[in-house]
Amino acid sequence: MRKMSTAILAIATATSGVFATSAMAQTVTDPAAATDAAPADIVVNGYIQSLAKARALKRDATIVKDVIVAEDMAKFPELNLAESIQRLPGVNIQSSAGGEGGFGENDRVSLRGTSPSLQQTLFNGHAISTGDWFVLNQVGGSVGRSSSFSLLPSELVGSIVVQKSQTADLVEGGVSGAINVITRRPLDFKKALTLEASVQGVYNDLSEKTEPQFSGLIGWKNDTNTVGVLLQGFSEKTSVRRDGQEVLGYSTIMADSKAAKANPSLAGVRVPTFIGASLFEQKKKREGGAFDVEVKPSKELTLDLNGFYSKLSAPHQNTNWLAAPGNQINRDGTVPTAYALNRALPASQIEQFAAHSTAASKVIEGKAAGYNVIGNPRPAVTNYVAQHQINEGTFPSLAVLVRDIGQQVAQYGSLAKFPADAVGNTRNDMYLASEAIRFLMKDKEAELTAADVATLNEYKGSLDAATKFIPSWVKFAVAIALGLGTMVGWKRIVVTVGEKIGKTHLTYAQGACAEITAAATIAAADGYGLPVSTTHVLSSGIAGTMTANGSGLQWSTIRNIAMAWVLTLPVAMLISGILYFVFAHLF
Repeated sequence: MRKMSTAILAIATATSGVFATSAMAQTVTDPAAATDAAPADIVVNGYIQSLAKARALKRDATIVKDVIVAEDMAKFPELNLAESIQRLPGVNIQSSAGGEGGFGENDRVSLRGTSPSLQQTLFNGHAISTGDWFVLNQVGGSVGRSSSFSLLPSELVGSIVVQKSQTADLVEGGVSGAINVITRRPLDFKKALTLEASVQGVYNDLSEKTEPQFSGLIGWKNDTNTVGVLLQGFSEKTSVRRDGQEVLGYSTIMADSKAAKANPSLAGVRVPTFIGASLFEQKKKREGGAFDVEVKPSKELTLDLNGFYSKLSAPHQNTNWLAAPGNQINRDGTVPTAYALNRALPASQIEQFAAHSTAASKVIEGKAAGYNVIGNPRPAVTNYVAQHQINEGTFPSLAVLVRDIGQQVAQYGSLAKFPADAVGNTRNDMYLASEAIRFLMKDKEAELTAADVATLNEYKGSLDAATKFIPSWVKFAVAIALGLGTMVGWKRIVVTVGEKIGKTHLTYAQGACAEITAAATIAAADGYGLPVSTTHVLSSGIAGTMTANGSGLQWSTIRNIAMAWVLTLPVAMLISGILYFVFAHLF
């Protein structure tokens, strides 16, 4: 205890020395005033005073340490304690301990580049332990003697001492050092009665929510500055949202897999075992308080009794849409880019592609104004597709890319002759060029003429024919499935369409009108790339003819058809999902 009182006395002396120096400087600047009036004490409040205290504590220390002192209630450089501590030399901020990344705020620090689990966290000189809400921080190498600073609001803290060298009285366990969080003391206040309160709001731009944060303090001490009592409390809420991509482990493509056999260069390549787009949502609630009873009967003796309680409630939900490329390639035999290029294109279309490529190159090179690109042209084109902003490298880079595509197709003479290891790159180049041209044709800054747009549109059509297609076996399988379905249910379809929709039998004229309407609608949907259902269009056309001739409708059938429209999509999704789940576990 005597050692503690000596440190307090030294701090007070050093602080007084700083004030005296300030007073002396004021006196020298005005000699006349110094002779006529007694010198007045100049009290420095605010951030300068906190820096002076921290400097005095570090200067008087016999070990290597750094100090941060709060200038007032919650007046740290940042409200987050970890953010404040990382200002010190040799201290690095950490977003997590278990590798999960940051969740709204950084909550840990590391000393001298080591893991956060190797430093000791103390609270008023006492070791504390905290239970982390994230499961990876509860097991394995991330578990240690560090504590999450998310449990410690800055309103309670008077100073933070980072000790980088060991002493005999220091609690053991910190390999890299110790961080001692010191709360505010009642005898440190200037007034006998101190009342402070803080009301704040925290806004998270991802969750788009504002949450309240409250804290309060009451401190009392007697006139002789020998007895003091301090009570503090806080209640704070925070809404957190995190959008991200997660990769959960990596797998190596096996040499005997179908993918490696189709493309030998893939053997030994590492791919994500799982990769997904995640949405993390959390609502944190931190509540607690602290008390401190301080008795100082003499300058050599100080007795202090303090306690601290903090509870962090952090319910959360993490939704992750996952793909498993590692399992699909090694276990399921998936071959990437197996149908990436339309190998069924006839030779005539390849010749047409070459002609369109030459014409498009002339248009784009004309806009490039004689500039050329040395190196990879794809980043500049990708940047335009992402941002839709033309710069000096857009047209020259696109011109090089179009030339490369034309040279690749001319080299092999046919898409069917492309080797497996070249398919992926060529397909990506074609898709990138197609997307860039699609945006350029709509971009006014491109200053394209009607003839230029027509030329580029023909070239884009050739690119899409090579990349956006349905394999023949898929078309055949769908046709067989539709044919079998029609063979089984044709009678029900005929009865429903011809007899059940209207109150009279369907006439030839009504049937013809409904068929023409269905054909026109399906053709329009195919031309504009819109979804369409033959049954829905045909039944709706018949209902229209029945209404037009005044025969009336059978509303029970109309109700059943409407229910079929509503339930078709979810029921089909459910059945397909169940079948996939069963087949995936059986085969």
